[in-house]
Amino acid sequence: MIPVIVDISQIAEEFYLTKEEMNSFSTFVIEVIASKFAKQWSEEAKQNLHQSRNEYIRAIYTESVSENTKVVGIAGFLPNAVESGIGAFDQKPWFEKSSKVHLKKGGGWYMTIPFRFATPGTVGDSEVFSGTLPDEIHDILKNKAKAGDTSGLKLGELPDQYKIPNVRGSVTGVIDSSKSLKSKVFDAYTHKSPIHEGIAKSSMEFNSQYTSFRRVSDMSDPDSWIHTGIAAHNLAEAALSKLDIETITDRAIDNFLKTI
Repeated sequence: MIPVIVDISQIAEEFYLTKEEMNSFSTFVIEVIASKFAKQWSEEAKQNLHQSRNEYIRAIYTESVSENTKVVGIAGFLPNAVESGIGAFDQKPWFEKSSKVHLKKGGGWYMTIPFRFATPGTVGDSEVFSGTLPDEIHDILKNKAKAGDTSGLKLGELPDQYKIPNVRGSVTGVIDSSKSLKSKVFDAYTHKSPIHEGIAKSSMEFNSQYTSFRRVSDMSDPDSWIHTGIAAHNLAEAALSKLDIETITDRAIDNFLKTI
């Protein structure tokens, strides 16, 4: 939390404001500052984030704690992880809580995760993109589509350099244990299939969407869905550093005094 304290007591004394006027005055000034801060915070996100941008901006909120106190914060696991940073973590517990999860009859759960890929030369900064297709993979998919084949890429169709499954090295991260975060080392993991295997072009006309799907469940390898971590962006601090609170306060005071 970054506290911002604005002392407007001298204004009240100078203009002989009543208690009611003082309360309205302080509420008005704090509201203006909070609104400006939230807007600048969103601007920082627009300029610095890519895949998580939209979710992050939606998570910024303002909340009144009292007449003289207002909080501008951010809600949700991912937005807070982007803001403050987090070490490696297991994504499966979050998948299990998703509204799109399916429950097995005999117990357990499963979910299908879509991975959308941007075409070469496209800035894949939307939260829906998982990466950008290499030129070689894009050419193969286009040629398949021209031949009327929109099935997913098979292993044998991949160029040799893309047939090798990705390997994630061991990473240090955190686990949520009894409502507290504890350090954990996640072992190295070799993916079961290459990242580009299964990618298919949409069969809809004029749609150039490329997608692959991966299944995750309660039976998935414990190390198969480990996120390697997120670096802290500290966008709230950056927004505050660019906020001219003194000027904003002076203008808010002028605007308020015009109403009394």
